[in-house]
Amino acid sequence: MILYLTVGFPLEWFNPPAQGGGGGTESAIVALVYIAVASPLLLYLVGQVNIAWSVLTKTHFLFGLHLLMVGSAFWSVDPALTVRRSAGLILTLAIAVHLVVRFSQMEIFRMLATALLMGVVINLLFVAAFPTLSQTLEPRSGQTVFTGVFPNKNGFGQMSFLAVFVFAVATRVDRRRRVLWLGALALAVVLLLQSESRTSLATAAMGVVLLIMYQAFRSRKTLFGAVLLVGSTLVVGTVVFVISNLEFITEAANRDTTLSGRVPLWGSIIPTIGERPILGVGWSGFWNGWFSPAHDIWLEHRWEPPSGHNQFLDFGLQLGIIGALVGVAMFARAIWRGAFVAQFIPGIYGLWPLGVVSIATVYSITETLIARSVFWLVTMIALLVIDQPRPEVDQQRRALRARRSSEPAT
Repeated sequence: MILYLTVGFPLEWFNPPAQGGGGGTESAIVALVYIAVASPLLLYLVGQVNIAWSVLTKTHFLFGLHLLMVGSAFWSVDPALTVRRSAGLILTLAIAVHLVVRFSQMEIFRMLATALLMGVVINLLFVAAFPTLSQTLEPRSGQTVFTGVFPNKNGFGQMSFLAVFVFAVATRVDRRRRVLWLGALALAVVLLLQSESRTSLATAAMGVVLLIMYQAFRSRKTLFGAVLLVGSTLVVGTVVFVISNLEFITEAANRDTTLSGRVPLWGSIIPTIGERPILGVGWSGFWNGWFSPAHDIWLEHRWEPPSGHNQFLDFGLQLGIIGALVGVAMFARAIWRGAFVAQFIPGIYGLWPLGVVSIATVYSITETLIARSVFWLVTMIALLVIDQPRPEVDQQRRALRARRSSEPAT
């Protein structure tokens, strides 16, 4: 299942673009293959339903976000599409829960590393054997870019930067096979450079740097400061950027300039959110072709953006302010709690969930994260792992609370 989500499925072979650029028509073949691959995992999960429910409901915001996705079918502009897309994400969530319930962190990580290694090899072979099929014309730039077995460079780059992050961790976790993982890391970097995705390249570099920084500031007194520094830098930097370019954002919506056209796109999205601000248009109901709510934005941006290239803005479009707040709270709480867990879980296994959630948050600023993909699966696994009780963490938490309550008020 991890390999299936890692390599993806050549959706464009079974989903030829509809006339007029319409969307929302997934192939029955793709859906059936996905269900067939996931069925054995789900059968096991049925026998562990009580444990699975306990694991899932401890991650409140992740659970609430999926409930909101499914519930949005009641007010969606395209209820059938919302049901199909949210059902696919519910199935991906069930797979994440299954892995957390059935396997240890070490086993999950080994499976992930192995699947990503196979994915890297498959893509390298595909690029070497079918150089024409492994390239795609990018609408924004008008240039041909390598995409491997994926339909676009973002999917190709996403798999590559996740492989870089995982292989970098594997060189420390599996020292007996360190040469293998160093070689795999080099191959993943080659693919990452071939993807020409600046977002993926920056995310890979950020992931490795964050792991090093979190390791250096791992003690109880300094890790929260490091996490707070990273978070505040991102927030303040984003706010300053938006404020300093507000006039440009609102007036230059037709110009494909900064961040490969993202900034003018965001300038068009922000007022659109205000049309249905509370609950949005329903999950997956916005970016659905020329005759969907994205119609006017596609008229402004002729490269026909398939998403808002910002997960939080997409939350606002599809699930309104409520969905955006749930999404922000989910990431913020996970980073804060992940920093707490990292202090008391020894080794790299205490750090990797915090690292994954951190790079997922960074990635969400310029791309859409939530999809049937291995990166979203790994992010959900990290969110679930962070919220599971562990004796040493709970013991430390109780001791910390007891010490604070016994301190005299000042």
